[in-house]
Amino acid sequence: MTHKRFTYLLIFIISILLNLSILLAVSRAESDFSWHAGGYVTGDFASGAGYSPGVGILAEAQGRWKFLELKVGASTAWQKKKRASFGYTWSGSAQLRGFFYKDFYAVGAYGIAGYESRFDSGAIWRKHGDNVGFGLGWETDYIDLNLITYLKENSSPNKVAYTSLSVRYRMWEYIWAMGSVKRMTYDQMTSTGMERWDALNMTVGIGVRW
Repeated sequence: MTHKRFTYLLIFIISILLNLSILLAVSRAESDFSWHAGGYVTGDFASGAGYSPGVGILAEAQGRWKFLELKVGASTAWQKKKRASFGYTWSGSAQLRGFFYKDFYAVGAYGIAGYESRFDSGAIWRKHGDNVGFGLGWETDYIDLNLITYLKENSSPNKVAYTSLSVRYRMWEYIWAMGSVKRMTYDQMTSTGMERWDALNMTVGIGVRW
């Protein structure tokens, strides 16, 4: 992993740990405050975007005070481009949620993600981009479901945009399952020029949340 990509991932991991420590401190003083944290082992599938299936880890933490909630997450997966010999993907996210009616919320989100794949020829493919998104969700004690549309980014030549449907479901006590489906669009250079392509990505996982 290059120094720059490692720095991005480290920042998000540190942010989760800091967020969790703040949540614990505030929860002792605020009866209206609640928090959750968890981790998942994931299976990642993105053949439409040119990746082989991968296995990864996802860490999340969130805290709610009255009608406002902050959620942060970071993930990485051993996942490579199909013709590569080695590769990985990484991502980080932050969501600010506002509950407007019972368990329903509006959300503003920020996501950053990237990949690196190495080939036997010595070539290295490496890209990253970040997006801002908006959406709606529903959260109870046993489920967290949301639909978020992320606007087109300008930090990479592909100008990726995507819509994500994500769910976290409580199976038993501290055992939770997760899943997400992303429909992404991106610019791709072809023999006839730049074209707008689309792909469907999916992640499933199981882990603990407390």
